[in-house]
Amino acid sequence: MSRLVLPAVAALLLALPLALPLYAESPVEAEGDALFRAGNHREAAAWYAGVHSADAMILSAKQREAWAFSRLKLAAEAPTDTAVCEREVAAALALSPSADVRKLGDAVLALARRAEPVSVAESAGNFTVTGTAPELAEKVAAAAEKHRNAIFERWSGPAGGAWTPKCEIAIHATATDYARETKQTAERTGHATVKLAEGKVLERRLDLRADDESLLTDTLPRELTHIILADLFPFTPPPKWAEEGMAVLAASPDELGRYARTMAKCARDGKLFTVAALLEMKEFPAAEKITGFCCGSVSLTEYLVKLKGEKHFTTFLRDCQRYGSASALKRQYGVESPKALQDAWLKTSLK
Repeated sequence: MSRLVLPAVAALLLALPLALPLYAESPVEAEGDALFRAGNHREAAAWYAGVHSADAMILSAKQREAWAFSRLKLAAEAPTDTAVCEREVAAALALSPSADVRKLGDAVLALARRAEPVSVAESAGNFTVTGTAPELAEKVAAAAEKHRNAIFERWSGPAGGAWTPKCEIAIHATATDYARETKQTAERTGHATVKLAEGKVLERRLDLRADDESLLTDTLPRELTHIILADLFPFTPPPKWAEEGMAVLAASPDELGRYARTMAKCARDGKLFTVAALLEMKEFPAAEKITGFCCGSVSLTEYLVKLKGEKHFTTFLRDCQRYGSASALKRQYGVESPKALQDAWLKTSLK
């Protein structure tokens, strides 16, 4: 962490001991508690660690919280890098996953990441990654290039030439930063933005979170699929259910398994949309219905892909735009009606 942010961190942490309770009820000698209250965080942390080593069960919950706060104080004061700071925050949360410790850990991490030099990492002509340290920026750029090639090949064919304009990938340090800077909800892990005019892409952008554990395996390929679909459907986007399904199919097997399990529950609870409704939907449903919509969309897309493959599915979507959904089903899959598709799909998917 850069020394330049230490005054800000110190101001943030200085008042914390005063806000914590006194540990008079502690089951062990209170020397460490006194050190903590006096602001001697290094000595307090050492004392708590020593007691913990002797008997891991002897520290009270409040003492573990004090130990966690001490570690965060030292992590903020030490001129170390973000990786070390992240490990200290994780250790503090393992000691005491309280809301106050988590809030302080987020603040310390945010300051650490802002203190590092912001990197602009470019892959082979298609991505610019901003807002994070060089190591993560390089990983994201390399993964984005790999996923770009795979997604194009899967649904259409070789990716072709380099993108102009490039796709900007903005990395936000925490969920709080992401929500503040993008005006999206903090629960989201990322989103895609594409601006088109007369079939030409004017802007490509991904906003992602550095604290997302599945950033490279799930969120990046999922959101990148939305970007690529603007190339494949430059004048009229695919229907919402198909776009959502194609995006999620880019994720890891573990993520797909989670959708499959939730889809089965939605079916039992009567929360799935009918195929006829999905095929004609122009906008996403209300928030309370989004889970059933997403799980059904992913499952239906996967079912059709298994019938004749990804590229055939893309052809089907283009036929939907030309001839309508019902005619496209007959032309591409030999299915007589949305109801017939629904019966076959659910029979297979809900075994």
